[in-house]
Amino acid sequence: MSQFSSQAKPVISASINNWGNPCLSTDRLSLYYGSKQALEDITLSITQGSITALIGPSGCGKTSFLYCLNRLIDLIPNCLVYGNVWLGDSNILHPQTDTIALRRRIGTVLQKPNPFPFSIWKNIAFPLKEHGIIDRRKINGIVERVLKNVKLWDEVKDRLTASALRLSGGQKQRLCIARTLALAP
Repeated sequence: MSQFSSQAKPVISASINNWGNPCLSTDRLSLYYGSKQALEDITLSITQGSITALIGPSGCGKTSFLYCLNRLIDLIPNCLVYGNVWLGDSNILHPQTDTIALRRRIGTVLQKPNPFPFSIWKNIAFPLKEHGIIDRRKINGIVERVLKNVKLWDEVKDRLTASALRLSGGQKQRLCIARTLALAP
């Protein structure tokens, strides 16, 4: 069970623009780990193209908030979530939500990189295959594109079969970002 300071609250900042309806919003989102409240009545709207930052001290609920957005919170025992999280017109907290499809649309890369214990190539190819992309040429093209997007291609293009666990910390982080981008969230 995570420990949260009762006084530390996350600061959530979203850019304000007039680009249209929110693509993601929360309405009075609250989260409890057992009897310990981690989030309280968070209401937020994010429009496409905006930049949003979660800023706050360690343990104030930033990661818990992100876990609510793609239902990773479901994997943590004794969690209770109240309120709504809207992705377009769908409340993703509804029990009938397809969480696999949801997690394909809302990718998460955390502070500590967590590459799979596979090759660099397979770290990106594995989730593509899990989502039905099996054409090797298409996978190779996606692998190259996303590694270029995160400025990792030139560093690893000659060792794609090497273990991802042998990359530096920064390279691992960029690989995890590339793996998320491969699914076009």
